[in-house]
Amino acid sequence: MRDPLATVLGKRLGTGQRGFLTGTLWVAAGTTVLGVSGYGFLALSAHLVSPVDYASLSSLYLLVALIGPGLFLPVEQETTRLVSRARALGVGERQQTRQIARLSAALLGAALLVLAALGPLLVHRVFHGNVGLWFALVGSVAGYGGVSVLRGSLAGTGRLREYGYVVGVDGLTRLLPCLAFASAGVTAALPYGVALASGSVASFAVALALTRWGPTGPEASWSALVRDTASLVAASAIALSVANVAPVLVNVLLPGNPGLAGVFAFTFVLARVPLFLLYGMQPILLPVLSRSSARAEVGGLRRDIRRALAVVGVLGAGALVLTAPVSRWLTGALFHGRAEVSGLIVTLLAVGTVLAMLVQVVQPALIAVAGHRMVAGSWLIGIVCFAAAFALPLDPVPAATAAQIAAGAATLTAMTVALRRRLRTHEGTSS
Repeated sequence: MRDPLATVLGKRLGTGQRGFLTGTLWVAAGTTVLGVSGYGFLALSAHLVSPVDYASLSSLYLLVALIGPGLFLPVEQETTRLVSRARALGVGERQQTRQIARLSAALLGAALLVLAALGPLLVHRVFHGNVGLWFALVGSVAGYGGVSVLRGSLAGTGRLREYGYVVGVDGLTRLLPCLAFASAGVTAALPYGVALASGSVASFAVALALTRWGPTGPEASWSALVRDTASLVAASAIALSVANVAPVLVNVLLPGNPGLAGVFAFTFVLARVPLFLLYGMQPILLPVLSRSSARAEVGGLRRDIRRALAVVGVLGAGALVLTAPVSRWLTGALFHGRAEVSGLIVTLLAVGTVLAMLVQVVQPALIAVAGHRMVAGSWLIGIVCFAAAFALPLDPVPAATAAQIAAGAATLTAMTVALRRRLRTHEGTSS
């Protein structure tokens, strides 16, 4: 079965692109494995560890998803944009790749210093005294720091099969040990946490073996590179905070009810399953849009965006219909006798997911037309709305749900307005 995005973009690229279409299938497969590994981690550990340990593990999962990708997904995206743009213009990309690798190393050093400073707070308030989970978090962040530039280079050069391998290894390295621990009846939290953290480290090793550096080319402007990457890092940190921190806040705000906090974390992650289908869009869609932007093909940009939005519309409709019944069935089976999350809350979480899916189309389009600061500004508006929702007189779970919807709607609106203005500017420049 063909990936819908591959079919859509295949029309844009024309015939003779079998390798590209096959590559998108590998990206989709790797992303699916990574997504399944997260749900497997949460589901397998739920039956075996205590409610307090499960709250710690679910917080670790969300922090891993927040800090590693939050800091280094922008590095991957900017590498993808630079490499694909250089290739579209017929110049080498090696020098620019080296420059952004240095930026990534500096960012990793700063991140490790911050994690060290926050160690006591994380260990005592979030991990309930389990210092080993803090070390797992540090290892995961280090792995993401190493793999980000390599994944961006693979995507930018169109080596989508290899990109899929790297993402799939991340997921399998998480999932297989958790399956073994669950089969052996392991009830301690730390082994599951170490398995979760090892995925990014293993994917870095595989990516290092698969990456082939291109020819030397012109150096990028350091000021523009730092500015653009910093804008994307700020945007990504905010975006992933909005996407993942709500269950962590619920865990902190419900210290006397870790059971409800754990169930909400599982439900929250489950409601965002459709987003994993869209995360595979970034290494496929961004290079296509970047090439069109480099060649001033505004009409092609508009067509690709519309087609990607059509795919999101179909996936989003399915999410709204299926999320509540599937979530209620799974949480009832896995958390029998614990607190429940209402069907209305689950459906509203699905609405937040659909809004996030739409953002996943508009954001790479805005990056492709060099709207980095506009991306950051849009997410800043979003997180202000997120914080405002938590200030409402609501219980923690409804407040977290309202925050997701408010942030998604505000961010999407701001990005759409910015993209329309940017495309009009591009049309005026190319005419």
